[in-house]
Amino acid sequence: MSSKRENLRELLNMSHSILGKKICIVEISPTRPPMPTFGEYIKALLDIYSRLGYEVEYCFNRFDQKATNIIIGWHRFFMMSNLKESPIKLPPIAIIFNLEQLSYHRNWHKYYLASIKNEIIIDYSNINHQILSQFSNRVYYFKFGYYPIFDMPIQKENKFLFFGKVNERRKMLIQFFANKGLTIQVIENDFGHFRDINIRNSRAVLNVARENHGILEAYRLWHSLSCGTSVFSERGMDLELANQWSKYVSFFDINDSLTTDNPNPVLIDPNEYKKSTSLIEEIKSLMAIL
Repeated sequence: MSSKRENLRELLNMSHSILGKKICIVEISPTRPPMPTFGEYIKALLDIYSRLGYEVEYCFNRFDQKATNIIIGWHRFFMMSNLKESPIKLPPIAIIFNLEQLSYHRNWHKYYLASIKNEIIIDYSNINHQILSQFSNRVYYFKFGYYPIFDMPIQKENKFLFFGKVNERRKMLIQFFANKGLTIQVIENDFGHFRDINIRNSRAVLNVARENHGILEAYRLWHSLSCGTSVFSERGMDLELANQWSKYVSFFDINDSLTTDNPNPVLIDPNEYKKSTSLIEEIKSLMAIL
């Protein structure tokens, strides 16, 4: 797999002459207002590229035909609207930032993947990378890094927080840990400042996958650690990805957890992530294809 990953800076040598200094961060969402799932990351990208000297613009469901378009949420056209083709055409310079878990093999994935065939794709997961590489030879691996989403001083409470949609699997595991003695707060369908206050003042975020074959939700880990809170998480099926995060995240295995009488985890200080990683440094690597 590593042999398939081209070095980003090699592509720079090939494409720098055709890529300008303007970057458009494009958010795709069939709903209005847009789904706020990736809002913090979009704001971080806009901030960082501006600080690096680029002219930046936020675009909602549209492209700048003369700019480099970094597209977040392209999969939503297919996920939410049951489309076989996208309603808008990708611009001449498009970079698809994939945050969809392709291990679930949804029926609509085939249309989504066909729509980004031969495009430049950024992804965080090794399993996703293997799937995406069947459709494009321009798939590049990206690691998240610390960015101060919410760094105001606040008193921690002795609670674990789960934020996100609660389905039956998540409900079962949340209840299991609650029965074992953990105090767990659940926030569903809340975003922005209220959610981030509760992330910040929690002892740790509990990260549980939607389904059994889920890939580690790196975006959720990034968000939680960038709010200064430890994470207690499932490993997911991408073991290489989990290993990369193991310096910063306390992992549990479902089978072991269901048989233990003491699930109280030893948590990793979130300052380890802050000291050791940087989103701006990862963005500088992405600049190699901009």
